[in-house]
Amino acid sequence: MGLVNLSPDIEELWNEWQIRSLMLIGVLLQIILTILGERRKYTVGLGDFLWLAYLSADSVAIFSLGILARSVANSTNPNLIPVFWAPILLVHIGGPGTISAYSMHELDKLLINHLLQLVTRVGVVGYVLFRLRENAFILVAIPIFISGMIKYGERIWVLKRNKESNNLSQQPSAKKACIQIEDTFPFTESLREVRYLHEARLLFNTSKMLFQNLDLVNFDQEITYDLVSEKKAEEAFQLTEIELGLKKPKRWSRLMGQHNLISALSKKPVNKLRKKYFPGTWNIHSRVDVDKDLKELIFKQVKYKRSRYDPDTNDFPVLLKLLEERGREALQSKDCIGKFGWSVDRVEFSHSLLTWHIATHVCYIDDSRKNGFAKDQNCAMSTSLSNYMLYLMVQCPNMLATELSGTRYTDTRIHLHRLLFIRNTHKEADKKLSMDKLDTLSFPKDQVKAFFYELLRRPSTMLGEIEEQQEEKSALLDGCMLAMSLQSSETQDGWPNEKKWEMISEVWVEMLMYAASHCGWKEHADALGRGGELLTHVCILMAHLGLSKQCPPEVSKQLAGQSKRLRDFTARIVSENEDFINLHLNHSITAKSNHSIILKEWDLFAVDFDALSDAVEVKHHPLYSGGGTEVIGSVNGLVFLRRSETNIAVYNLSTRECKKCYVAETEIPRRDLTTGYVYYGFGYDSYGDDYKVVRMAQFVREDGSGDGGGGGGGGFGCEYEVKVYRLKNDKWKKIEGLPIRLRLLSKPFFHILNRRGYGVFAGHALHWIVPQRRQLGIRDCVLGFDIRDDKFFELPQPDYENKGMNFQVDVGVLEGNLCVMCNYEHVCVDVWVMKEYGVKESWCMMFSVQGIKWISAFMFLRPLVYSKDGDKVLLEVNGEKLFWYDWKNKHAKVVRVRGGPSSFGSEMYVESLIRINDGDPIGWKKQQELDEEVEERKTDRNKSMLPTYAICCWDLNFEFGCQVNEKSYLMSVVSLRDDFLSVGFKLKLYSCSSYSILPRADTGVMIHSSLKTENGEKNPSY
Repeated sequence: MGLVNLSPDIEELWNEWQIRSLMLIGVLLQIILTILGERRKYTVGLGDFLWLAYLSADSVAIFSLGILARSVANSTNPNLIPVFWAPILLVHIGGPGTISAYSMHELDKLLINHLLQLVTRVGVVGYVLFRLRENAFILVAIPIFISGMIKYGERIWVLKRNKESNNLSQQPSAKKACIQIEDTFPFTESLREVRYLHEARLLFNTSKMLFQNLDLVNFDQEITYDLVSEKKAEEAFQLTEIELGLKKPKRWSRLMGQHNLISALSKKPVNKLRKKYFPGTWNIHSRVDVDKDLKELIFKQVKYKRSRYDPDTNDFPVLLKLLEERGREALQSKDCIGKFGWSVDRVEFSHSLLTWHIATHVCYIDDSRKNGFAKDQNCAMSTSLSNYMLYLMVQCPNMLATELSGTRYTDTRIHLHRLLFIRNTHKEADKKLSMDKLDTLSFPKDQVKAFFYELLRRPSTMLGEIEEQQEEKSALLDGCMLAMSLQSSETQDGWPNEKKWEMISEVWVEMLMYAASHCGWKEHADALGRGGELLTHVCILMAHLGLSKQCPPEVSKQLAGQSKRLRDFTARIVSENEDFINLHLNHSITAKSNHSIILKEWDLFAVDFDALSDAVEVKHHPLYSGGGTEVIGSVNGLVFLRRSETNIAVYNLSTRECKKCYVAETEIPRRDLTTGYVYYGFGYDSYGDDYKVVRMAQFVREDGSGDGGGGGGGGFGCEYEVKVYRLKNDKWKKIEGLPIRLRLLSKPFFHILNRRGYGVFAGHALHWIVPQRRQLGIRDCVLGFDIRDDKFFELPQPDYENKGMNFQVDVGVLEGNLCVMCNYEHVCVDVWVMKEYGVKESWCMMFSVQGIKWISAFMFLRPLVYSKDGDKVLLEVNGEKLFWYDWKNKHAKVVRVRGGPSSFGSEMYVESLIRINDGDPIGWKKQQELDEEVEERKTDRNKSMLPTYAICCWDLNFEFGCQVNEKSYLMSVVSLRDDFLSVGFKLKLYSCSSYSILPRADTGVMIHSSLKTENGEKNPSY
């Protein structure tokens, strides 16, 4: 029946009350939106109701405004009171202040729509007021009209600002990107909330950048890490709550949705209308609190993952690898990755999630039946996390960002429904039976549990049935197999229930962290609009602790890494051109460019020759492990490094190419001999274009007799073995026909101070000083080893000046020329240089150093390099200082190097692009095989004797911090891992027994060796 057929009284009543009714409805909607608009963020169940009220409010106001405009247009004497409502309706259209837009994804559409509607609606209200222009009411209506325009304009302005703040293309300024900390509040109990608010404000500055998909600068990362890492779990979660709801009331209800695939089978079937129009509620079984224990577990696992990543190393791929873990680390920590790893590796995340969800619930059902252990804390947390993750898959699939998650879930449900239908009806289900038909079925809880009890009792039969009804994407079969494997771990592996549920809970936390870090920030923001999710809070916590792809290494370090890669690329390009390599090397040597000084102590330091100011520790070499590496020599930019007798390498500090050299076994000629000193040298064979390492191993008698050198060997009773290593073919060659003078090479005090016995390369040979033996009437000798033909020879010495004092001689190299330092009783040193190699007449005394400021005693002096103008020479004195010495004016100036060691040996190094073959293809494998063989031989030979050593020193300052001055000391002694004499002045002593330090007048060092037999008896000898 139409309105035209109504009686005149009813029609009059309708015309009179329609605008009044609409105004009352509009006011009611405004009250509802004002009161409940904010509560939608943390109150469950208001979403659909508020959505309806939000859409109705504008429609009612617009419809009312249209009726008013029509009544004014059709009436010559309109009712003033209803017409006066027109500007009030404009205020209503502006909306309440608590809800400008229902969700963030509407901003783009609403902004343009409201802008157009502002023009039209203001025009309509203006038309209504224009018709009342001659009425006194206009004076009251105009201020309301202006207020309505401002209110509507404010709504558009808010939408525009929100759109700008969420525009991913907008880059914040550098000033805004930094967090300024002004800690103005003391931390007292009464100001705890103020402190939290202050800290949350600091964190909010970084979370804004995270939500805009911008990377955090290193400064922001450090601040947020310091703020969050020191908190307890409850405090950290509370901080994120305040942070995410800083400008509005708290967003999170502290609840998490629960959906269980298996329990859903026992629920009442859901009608189609509810599924279609209320999809957000039908699949939620319940919501549970995120309790303190669960927060503790999550925060503990997040901090553990963070402890496995050190941002100072800038190893960003390690962080990315950690973020990809979704259960593997939890399984690996329990040593069961081999048994359960298939469920988390090499399968899609949605499949892994469903597999563990089914397995967790089956374990829960079985444990509840057997012993009630399902009430355990870890069990409760595991089931709640399992149900929460499945709730996210069904309710918020975009947050999991997994492909085919809906298909896998649907196929798994169909699979399980069909199996229960067949089992309980004893009818074969049609494969074409749709999910809609299966959804109309429900099964009692006892029948559902009975199915899984039967699975655990008769696994083979039940797995066959499950496989027979298998759906394409179903995870039911894998979930059941995983459940049986977990339950069998109690009987087969002897696991207690506590350990099993602890592992399951850790797997679920890893899956939660994986999902949190892979969820987009847009999805997190949408979830906040619905009241918030635990997943968002976990993601924020991880980001604040540095576990995010938006926490890369510091920009400056990234640029440094790019610069290094560019240098490496350039080095590879130019290294292929041999002419360029040689030209670069010759230019560096001639112009004294690209030079550095290596300071050798327990650690290695490099000092730029041009600056000579700061020492930088060298940690990138291949033998670095905290110290103890020595530099044997440096030739053409290559350095020979030694850490132990079986750990040596050739290394280019510039290109960082390395070759670890395998070490041939020392062949001891007789059973009564043992290894004494071991000397090394490193040089370049210009004929064969090859680099060689010379090793000279001395053998002394184990009883100490016949060494004749005051300890350690050195008399005619000792023997030597000399081997040469060729870098090109990675082989050692034994040298035969050794000279008799080689037997006199060792003299402990002398070689401890003189380069530790390392050969000096000059010309085409390596050189050692064979010290004089006055009791034998033998003078000092310069012993050379020709690198080209592998032969020893003696080099003529200069005619030293007779100054009425005894002297000792040491050998060195200066600008590529062999030089000899003649030390007259530690008060004067003459430096001689051989300008033409091998020619005696070319010896020239370049300068003499004596009695000048800073240098009063010369226990050790060695020239390193001339200055670029040639007027000065750089000296190393006593292994403690570097000096620039002007020999013309007899003036010395100390060089102060910051950051270097207090005592050191120096080695000149020139940067080059020389290639070291092709790395280390075979050397290290050979060494490992050889080491095993050597250890077997040592074990067989030393079964009956365990050597210990006693050290006697006179007037020496050893590196272990003891000043010895003609006194007797009793100290802890060390049983040697390697022969301590082979490592020179740095004595490496381990496994103490005891030793004495006794004064001797005739020699500086005396070794007391005692051999312990199996019955504990000692045979001391000196």
